[in-house]
Amino acid sequence: MRSATAGLVLAVLLAGGADSKTQETGRDRDGYWWANMTGLTKLALVEGYVDGLAHADVVVALIAQENPKAIDHTVRDAIRGNLDYYRITYGQFVDGLDKFYLDYRNKAIRFEGAIGHVRDEIRGVPREQLEKDLELMRRGAVREKP
Repeated sequence: MRSATAGLVLAVLLAGGADSKTQETGRDRDGYWWANMTGLTKLALVEGYVDGLAHADVVVALIAQENPKAIDHTVRDAIRGNLDYYRITYGQFVDGLDKFYLDYRNKAIRFEGAIGHVRDEIRGVPREQLEKDLELMRRGAVREKP
């Protein structure tokens, strides 16, 4: 794979989840959206999301291996850290997201932030850092007046 092509593939993979609304309904992918899904749908969604991130992680690793100068190692490590959803079961994610979205203050937080928070919580990120990150997500989720 050539560097330009590899970069394009990486950009497409990383941008794939950038749209925060579902195409079918135009609704935000937030706690209200999450609550309207069945257990099997939640599990399938988490599986697809996590598997997609694992695929993106493989692509980043291949680009870095093929052309070590294509991606600065600090950038590569930061990207790969955000793609690391390994060693956590899909069921743990679903249970964690269900619990996360029970808090009314978290209802407007987008799925991508919520699942990252659940991952970090499972991995044992210090409580102070989790609280700081959660507060930032809550502030970012406040809706602007039209």
